[in-house]
Amino acid sequence: MTKSLKNVKNENAHCRTWNMARKLKDIEYGKNTGIHGT
Repeated sequence: MTKSLKNVKNENAHCRTWNMARKLKDIEYGKNTGIHGT
């Protein structure tokens, strides 16, 4: 039980960092192409 709960927390943290990195990538891409994505 505690192990699976820890795994879920790790998954959430990973998703958050991945989404942040993707957002930054999208912003950079938008700057380079002149398209401003959300």
